[in-house]
Amino acid sequence: MSVAGYEDLLNGPVKKYLELSQKIGGDVAAHSKLVEKALQIQLQFVQKAANRSAPANQSEQVSLLAPMSAQIQQIQEFRERNRGSPFFNHLSAISESIPALGWVAVSPTPAPYIKEMNDAGQFYTNRVLKDWKEKDKIHIDWCKAWVQTLTDLQQYVRQHHTTGLVWGKTGIAPVGIPPPPPPSMPIEDVSLVINDDRSALFAQINQGEDITKKLKKVTSEMQTHKNPALRAGPAPFKAPAVTSIKSVLPANAPIDKPSVFTRDGKKWLVVGN
Repeated sequence: MSVAGYEDLLNGPVKKYLELSQKIGGDVAAHSKLVEKALQIQLQFVQKAANRSAPANQSEQVSLLAPMSAQIQQIQEFRERNRGSPFFNHLSAISESIPALGWVAVSPTPAPYIKEMNDAGQFYTNRVLKDWKEKDKIHIDWCKAWVQTLTDLQQYVRQHHTTGLVWGKTGIAPVGIPPPPPPSMPIEDVSLVINDDRSALFAQINQGEDITKKLKKVTSEMQTHKNPALRAGPAPFKAPAVTSIKSVLPANAPIDKPSVFTRDGKKWLVVGN
């Protein structure tokens, strides 16, 4: 369906744009040949994507997009080489909006991206309309055909590639993705626990006045306004008394003194215990 939809696009407004470009002739006709090739390259890209998995890495993606990128660059360079052309606004309308073909590398909003590029090109199509509306209607139809081409491309992408280019096969998950978390409690088990708790709660509520039968009666001894002793609160904390070391030792206990080294001439004497 994706490939067939793109072929319908080529057989519709794109075909009309190419026919009118040839009628205008000159630089517009030559430029349209480059545009036609770019659209054919994109068709081949869409066909390839429909039959393979997504690129495994960025390097492979760049390689796949290289032909289309190079063709878009040729379209824009043609405009730069022909700034003195009487159809410069025609060339600019295409060159400013042709990056819309880059939607294949845009995610998750490829369709809005195409609209942005279409709007950028309409700055120059409006100039063409202003310059040629009184001279030749074919230029008016040419502008409408190109704007319609990008409008239909946007609709095609919105229908078949809503959040980005869809690849035909599921690729292997990139290296480095952590394994899935361990299975949690089944949903039905959780619901049973919740239901049990709710059932117990509702059963207690439904007891009505009977629920108060299990409560203990508060006596006058347990009421603070009738028993002042309860208002005093617990006694403040007192740190335990610290007993000195001297009080532990007996009065006549010998006290060890550290040994002292003294020198008597060439001899060392040790004085102490």
